[in-house]
Amino acid sequence: MKKTHSIQKKINLLLGSLLLTGILWSQSVPEVTVNGHDASSWFAQNWLWIAGVIVLLVLIILFMGGSARSRRTTVTTDRNGHVQRTTSTEIVE
Repeated sequence: MKKTHSIQKKINLLLGSLLLTGILWSQSVPEVTVNGHDASSWFAQNWLWIAGVIVLLVLIILFMGGSARSRRTTVTTDRNGHVQRTTSTEIVE
C-alpha cells in the first residue's frame, strides 16, 4: 500500500509539471530591439526553460526515490538498564 501511494505521488508530480510546462510554453515574449540589437531577456530563450524544468524534475525524482527497505533494531538490556546486545535486521516491503 505504501509503495502504491509513492507511485501515485510521482505520477501526480509528473502530470503537474507537464501542465506547468505547457502553460509556460504557450506564453510568448515579444522581441525587443534597442539600437538595432536584440534586447530580449533570458525569459525569451525557450531552451533555458526546458533545461531548467528537466533539471528540476531529475532532482525531484532523485530525492523522492527512497528505497522500500527499512531497518528494525532490537536492543537487549540487563536488569540495570545496561545494553547487552543490539541486533539490526533489514525489512523489505
